[in-house]
Amino acid sequence: MINSTHAHTYFQIFPLWETAVIVLVVAAVVYPLVCYFHDPKQLRRYSAPSIAGFSNLWMMYQQYNHNRALSTHAAHERLGKIVRVGPNHLSFIGRQATKDIYGHGTPAQKDKFYISFTGTHESSLDVTDRHMHSEKRKRLAAAFAQKRIADMEHLVVEDIQRLLVRFDKATDCAENINVRWYINMLLFDLTGDLVFSQNLGCVERGDDVMQAQKLDGTKYWTKPANALRNSLRIGSTMGWNAECFHLLKRLTWWHEGWKGGADFTAIVLHMVRTRLEKEKEGVELNDFFKSLLWDRNGEPLGLEIGEMVAECGLLLNAGSDTTSIVLTGTIFLLTKWPRTAEKLRKELDGALGDSEDPGVCAFDEVKNLPYLRACVDEAMRMRPPLRGGLPRVTPPEGMMIAGEWIAGNTTVSVPTYSLHHDQDLFSDPWTYKPERWLEGDAADLQQVFIPFSAGGRGCIGRNVSYLELLVVISTLMRRYEFEFEKPDFELETKDTVNAHPGPMMMKIRRRMPKVEAD
Repeated sequence: MINSTHAHTYFQIFPLWETAVIVLVVAAVVYPLVCYFHDPKQLRRYSAPSIAGFSNLWMMYQQYNHNRALSTHAAHERLGKIVRVGPNHLSFIGRQATKDIYGHGTPAQKDKFYISFTGTHESSLDVTDRHMHSEKRKRLAAAFAQKRIADMEHLVVEDIQRLLVRFDKATDCAENINVRWYINMLLFDLTGDLVFSQNLGCVERGDDVMQAQKLDGTKYWTKPANALRNSLRIGSTMGWNAECFHLLKRLTWWHEGWKGGADFTAIVLHMVRTRLEKEKEGVELNDFFKSLLWDRNGEPLGLEIGEMVAECGLLLNAGSDTTSIVLTGTIFLLTKWPRTAEKLRKELDGALGDSEDPGVCAFDEVKNLPYLRACVDEAMRMRPPLRGGLPRVTPPEGMMIAGEWIAGNTTVSVPTYSLHHDQDLFSDPWTYKPERWLEGDAADLQQVFIPFSAGGRGCIGRNVSYLELLVVISTLMRRYEFEFEKPDFELETKDTVNAHPGPMMMKIRRRMPKVEAD
């Protein structure tokens, strides 16, 4: 039986909960439906999968379950070249749409989605202001110039040699090895050397454990690979509702991804502070971090440590994750298509000569090999490191995209995976066919080939990525033969922002390349 005090409390609280429920229903259901039918931007003329036309929940659900790229692709196959994938988001496929949204001179800017990557400071990835982006990009441009990268090639060679030692051990012991994992460890080592002049030793140890540091100086050990994936998963999911991002982050404080993001940032903070200590000691270092300290004239930039951490976090993410995705995908596809692998080895043997113990290939020796480059580009076409569409927003006055007038402040994107598998652009798109990049229409294909994005927002690190990709692939394919542990193996992919490959267990055998007789 409820006494008067309890009754008073009950009837005092109940209307508050009732009001909260009403507000929630209005915010989550009624208001979106009103906007959908009011349709001030005339977006209802475009078909949408499921509830995507009036709710971001469809995209958030697909994103969290690693299925955004494939679900978007399925929607395009069913509904056409323009699909409404959110209340204020249109997804396009086509040559003209790619140019309009991402090309040089486009009025479209980065969408608020990128708030999910922003910490205390914006990096050159998530900054939306054009002027700020230009300043940040200029700062890094000198570091990523081709000549500067060539001067650092010896670091790449040293790290790859450590991988060869590990792979040789696997061949000697007839051991099945997770090639994807060691490729990931290699890229951590490469990024540590190139960005911070720090040898992380991941390949030699066989794990990614690294020291991290909190703002108060407390140090601890953690592992960044899964931390980064978990962070990208939850952050990108909430980023599709950018207006409520900070509220959603507070409501999901318990998710392991937020701690993973904090751990990843703490690793970067430790590396930054360690590198700054070396600078104070007067150690002369030639790495990418140098461009965050000094301008081209040798004058100090005076950046806040938060901005350094933001830029270095981007470099560690992109340098270790996206390039390892492409390397893993290339080895997977060359193993799945053995005739293509044999053709590549003939090119390598013919260009580099016969050797009983081929070591790390020099970049100058392989950078102009056409079939090698075609094999890498074809792998990025079929298995791009970022499969989903990179969201942009139309200017307030609106803009024309693929012959359609799109109202201002509308999110637009071209999904890379769907573009790269569009049969109107790429013949036989599901076949690994490097030859397509050597045919007469290859220049036209390059216009719809966007693994590094395109235009003024294109990846500034593509030069160093190609150096790593060409040197690693040529070295491994010339030295080894790869075989899947299971003949029917298919490489799993889990999308966050990046298209993370699953384990790839393989048998590795040494080979003896031979130059064909004339």
